[in-house]
Amino acid sequence: MVQFFCGYISDFIRLKYLLILFMFGILISCTGLTFLGNYNSAYWLIIVGNGVVWGLYTVLIAVTWPRFYGLKNLGAISGFSLSWVVIGSALGPYLFSLSVKFTGSYDTISWICITLSMVLLLLAFKAENPNEPVVKNGSYG
Repeated sequence: MVQFFCGYISDFIRLKYLLILFMFGILISCTGLTFLGNYNSAYWLIIVGNGVVWGLYTVLIAVTWPRFYGLKNLGAISGFSLSWVVIGSALGPYLFSLSVKFTGSYDTISWICITLSMVLLLLAFKAENPNEPVVKNGSYG
C-alpha cells in the first residue's frame, strides 16, 4: 500500500517529503528493535516501520536519480548508489555482531542506529533537488 500510494504521489510532491517519511519509518523500526522483548508493541513498531521503509525504498530508488540527474547517465548513477546499498547491507550485520561480541547485547548498536536515524531525519528537512535554482536575494542563481 505504501509503495502504491507514494509511487503515485511522487509525481506531485517534492521527494524530500518521502525521504522524511522514509527516515521516520527507519526511526520507528529501530525503536521497535531496541525495545523488542520488553514491550509487545515493539513488534508492531517493527512491522509498521519496515512496511513504510520497504514501501518507500523502491519508490525513492526508482524516482530520485532520473528526477535529479536525468536519464543520460542513469545507469552509472544507479549503479554507484546501489553499490553503497550493498556495502551498507554487509556492514549492518557486522556492526550488530560486534555489538553482541563486545557488549553482550544489541542494545548499544540499536541506540546508535536510533541516534543516526534522528540525525538523518533532521538532515532530510534540508534536502533539496540539486538541479533546482536557488533563490538568493530575490533572484535565481
